[in-house]
Amino acid sequence: MMRGKIGSQRFQATERRPTRKLGYLSDSSTGNDTATELGETCRFRILDEVAELSLLPEGLPKSLEDEFATSGTRRMMIRDIDARLWDKIQRRKSMLLDGEPGAGKTVSCVNLVVRARKAGWHVLYVPSAQKLTIESSYHRDESSGMWDTPDHARLLLKWARAALEISSEPDAADAEAVGEGLESSDREPNVVVNAALCVIENAKRRAQSGGKVLFVVDEYNSMFGMTDMHEVLGPRKRGNIEAGKTRLCAALRDASSIVKSGVVYVGATSKAVQLSYSLNKSLGGERGRGGSEVLEREQCQLFSTNEILGMVQHYEAAKSGLGAVHPSVDRHQLSMRLRVLTQGNGKEIRQLCAIL
Repeated sequence: MMRGKIGSQRFQATERRPTRKLGYLSDSSTGNDTATELGETCRFRILDEVAELSLLPEGLPKSLEDEFATSGTRRMMIRDIDARLWDKIQRRKSMLLDGEPGAGKTVSCVNLVVRARKAGWHVLYVPSAQKLTIESSYHRDESSGMWDTPDHARLLLKWARAALEISSEPDAADAEAVGEGLESSDREPNVVVNAALCVIENAKRRAQSGGKVLFVVDEYNSMFGMTDMHEVLGPRKRGNIEAGKTRLCAALRDASSIVKSGVVYVGATSKAVQLSYSLNKSLGGERGRGGSEVLEREQCQLFSTNEILGMVQHYEAAKSGLGAVHPSVDRHQLSMRLRVLTQGNGKEIRQLCAIL
C-alpha cells in the first residue's frame, strides 16, 4: 500500500471567489464583479494572481507570461474556439486541438482548465508534454521491457500535487501515490513511475464512478516523437528512444484507454515539436495512431481581423505605454495591415503592437 506524508495531509479547499460571467472584462483584483466588454469586438477574462493560485496552480505557460508582461495586465482573450471547446466538453467529446503556430492553442487550453475547475471538474493538466520527453535519467523496466523516466514521473506528480491542493474533494488514493512517488529515492525509478501511472489510473477510476474528469495535455504530439535519450542498438550503433517506449508517455498518450473509462480528453498539438508531416496527420480521427483515434480534430484558426482589432484596443487600454497609436490612425485599417503582416500569428501581433 502506498503511504507518504502527503497521504496524511488534509487538503484545504481554496476559497472560491464569486463566479463571473465568462468572456467579459471584470476587475477581479478589486473585487468588482461588474462585467463589461472591452470595445465592441472581443471579450477578455482577467486571471489575477489569486485566481491563478486557485485555478491554475501548475503555473502559467510561457506564452501567457509573455502576454501579461507585454500588456501590463492579466487579461486573456475569449475566442469562439473557447466556446466550442466548452460546448463539446459538456457533451463529453474528446478532441485534438490543432492549428498553426501562434493560433492560441495554449491559451485556449488554459481557458478550458480554468473554466472546468470553476465548474467542479477534476482536471489533470499537463502544461507541456514535451517536458516528459527530455532531460531525465532513464532505466529499463525489466517486467515490461519499456523505459522508466523517473524525472518525468516526478514532474507529473508535482502537477498532480498542485491540483490536489486546490481540490475541494481531494482523492486520498492520489495523495498516497503522490506522497510515495515524490519521497522515493533516485535508486527507485520504478516506484516513482508506478506512482505517476497510479495517478492516471485513479483518474480513470474516478470517471468510472461517475465523476467529471478532464485531461488537458498541451504539446500532445510530442509523445509520438523521439526523446533525447539513447539506447544501444548494436556494435557502435546508438539511437534515440521513442517517447512511446517510455512507460509514462505510453500511458498518458493512450487517449483511447483513458476515454473508455469516461474521462474527457483534450490534447493540443505544437508546431515546435518536430514530427514528420505524415505522423502529424496520423494523430486524431478514426485512423489515428497510438490511442489518438478517439480524439476528434478541432481546428484552432489564426487570429481574424476583428480579433486583431480587439487586441489593438486591449493594448491601448492597458495603460502600460502601449497606447501610443496616433489618434489619426484608423484602427480597422491598422488591424487589416497587421493581419497581412502576421497572417494572424498571435505572438507576432503582440510583438508588433508592443513597438507601435
